[in-house]
Amino acid sequence: MNGEATESDEVDLRRRRLTQAALASPVLLGTAGAACRPTPAGEPPTDHYLPWIEARADALRHNASVISAATGGRRVVAVVKTNGYGLGDVEVAKALDDVPAVWGTMVVRPAEALRLTNGGVRKPILLMGARVDRPTAQTLVLRGVRLSLTSLDEIAMLAPVARTLGRPVPVHLEIDTGYGRMGALFSRAEEWARALAAAKHLLVEGLSTYYVDDDAVTAAQVERFTTALERFREAGLRPSVIHAPHSNPILGRPETLKGCNATRPGLIIYGVYPSASRKAASQLDLRVAHRLMTRVLRVEQLAPGHGSIAGLPIELAAPRYYATIGIGVHDGLRYNPARGKTKKVDIRGRLYDATDGRNYNHMIIDLGQEATDVTAGDVVKIFSWERPELHPNADVDTAYWQAFYGPDIRRTML
Repeated sequence: MNGEATESDEVDLRRRRLTQAALASPVLLGTAGAACRPTPAGEPPTDHYLPWIEARADALRHNASVISAATGGRRVVAVVKTNGYGLGDVEVAKALDDVPAVWGTMVVRPAEALRLTNGGVRKPILLMGARVDRPTAQTLVLRGVRLSLTSLDEIAMLAPVARTLGRPVPVHLEIDTGYGRMGALFSRAEEWARALAAAKHLLVEGLSTYYVDDDAVTAAQVERFTTALERFREAGLRPSVIHAPHSNPILGRPETLKGCNATRPGLIIYGVYPSASRKAASQLDLRVAHRLMTRVLRVEQLAPGHGSIAGLPIELAAPRYYATIGIGVHDGLRYNPARGKTKKVDIRGRLYDATDGRNYNHMIIDLGQEATDVTAGDVVKIFSWERPELHPNADVDTAYWQAFYGPDIRRTML
């Protein structure tokens, strides 16, 4: 060796430098919050044409209070799973912290629960629908997270956790009255009640169930849950939080409130209804808690014989203007169009129809035959509280798409 750097050495050095730069870069690593980091002075924003969400804390608080009042003053266990239904779980939970009617928040993944504790959420955090091992349980319990049991063997597993905590571990239990997903089978309610009553290292803080939106099934579930509550009372257990109906039953099945002092709403906390029919029948004064916006990427006049609109075989009888906007399936736009309805969007204060030309990153908007002043960079409102045509239930049959807003969409809580 003569001590001079070879071409291979230089390649290796460049590779190491690139690797170090990647490790130091939150953008390359996709670190949470990187999209919200201010752009250095003198550099253009890189996300100018990408979609963003603006959420309203006042609407969230209003909806929680309205739901409580409509259910006879029952407390609210607010569901903030799936990143707060796309609006940001920490932000939503903190917005609800000051609402007297809110008991606490509920998530389904351990990481979500820890994110809320790290974010400074003050009210109780309930982990539902997740089985955890002992180290994870201890981490969560020491951070104040309430656990929901899924099997009898977890009772013994939590004994060492209680010794570390120095007091009983508060737990919740969902009674499976007919949904068939999680929790203790209603037929084993007495067995569960006896086991939990004997477990002095546990504090049974809450009981719940999940109702099916069906006349015959729901009626049977109410009876089963009522019986299960009696078994727990007979065993000397007095849980302080008994929560059952979620959004659909709250809106249309008042019988599901029987025996409960709390509800567990999800979508309606955000001012969105499970379906357009539920919205039409609802008497609740709910406020849409977000608006979804993006920008126009391109405007072109397409002529007959062009071929297609975003891959769709559309035959044009005359020239027509179309706008491409920067949002698609990647961003969580997975709505189901209602029968006979067309998605409306707002550009420059005017409503336009979205076509079926929606793909991974784009949506195509029909601007009509007349010359248009719509141009690249214009703001496009997809959903908003500002006009009824942009209500999330205005032109979609179901609003569950909201839970799937992409994690890299910029979010702001107003």
